[in-house]
Amino acid sequence: MSELTMNEVSKKYNISASTIRYYEHIGLLPKIYRRKNGNRYFTDFIQNLLEMIVCLRGSGVSVDALKQYIQLTLQGDKTFNQQQEILENQLNLLKDKQRNLELSINRLNNKLKLYNPNN
Repeated sequence: MSELTMNEVSKKYNISASTIRYYEHIGLLPKIYRRKNGNRYFTDFIQNLLEMIVCLRGSGVSVDALKQYIQLTLQGDKTFNQQQEILENQLNLLKDKQRNLELSINRLNNKLKLYNPNN
């Protein structure tokens, strides 16, 4: 990776610039470096954090839980177990959602068969 501009990061992660600025404003992202002209630029480290944030937000992790996770990440390896616990909890929540979705899909498929028994 390399340093990217706001527009490049926005496109790369399919997230609006205003959302990125919001994440920085609420402390979800650490302060983003700026060039002399005032434009933000994103280091590899910030890009990696943003990639994780986008992934976790997409899976339904709350902003508060994300803030906690990011703060632990910034503290380094000494918080590894706490970081792992947050991710494991989220994985378990996603697996529960997946099971519920599979049940719903099966129910709907069975119901649809009643409308068209030849398929």
